[in-house]
Amino acid sequence: MYRPAHYDEPDQERLLSLVDQFPFATLVSARPSLWATHLPLLRDDTSNADGVLIGHMAKGNPQWRALSDGDPVLAIFQGPDAYISPQWYTEEADVPTWNYVAVHVNATWHRIDNEGDIDSVLRKSVHRFEQTFAQPWSLNSLDPEIIQQFKADITVFSLRITTIEGVRKMGQDKTATDVSGVVKGLSTSPTPSEEQVAQLMVDANPEK
Repeated sequence: MYRPAHYDEPDQERLLSLVDQFPFATLVSARPSLWATHLPLLRDDTSNADGVLIGHMAKGNPQWRALSDGDPVLAIFQGPDAYISPQWYTEEADVPTWNYVAVHVNATWHRIDNEGDIDSVLRKSVHRFEQTFAQPWSLNSLDPEIIQQFKADITVFSLRITTIEGVRKMGQDKTATDVSGVVKGLSTSPTPSEEQVAQLMVDANPEK
């Protein structure tokens, strides 16, 4: 991952927090050739191993069939991003750019075959995304035969993290005046992602 010094994010906890906030990832493998799948990946805080992601993909997806236990994979997580217009700079003229947050997680692939572990991954996934609802949906609301058919149609896996790196490109190389101008420009946008970038720029430039 290209990580210019200005934008490199060395704080591992901050990177893991971004993984939690933006779990929809791109899983990339290179066996026998490059392949990418877009899917949610969750941190497994209950695992005994340090740094584990869990997820599942359709059994019809050829990616998992090409992978063997322990093969290297890359999970890419993308946070908020926004176009930055030069008209927002008032101190130093510059070209247009793009501000963004991204995390790369290098890991090893491990297919899960144990019935109990498969059930655990699915229940953790449902809980993760249903917990904010007033009346969370549960797998228990489904007929057991439907759940068994669903399990037969997917491949469940874990990813053991080997390294994690990330970039927060949020104008850290700009002057305080120009950071302020960009934040003001983004704050007027009706687009939620641009408003999020404005706040991230404030957080990334506490001295400005």
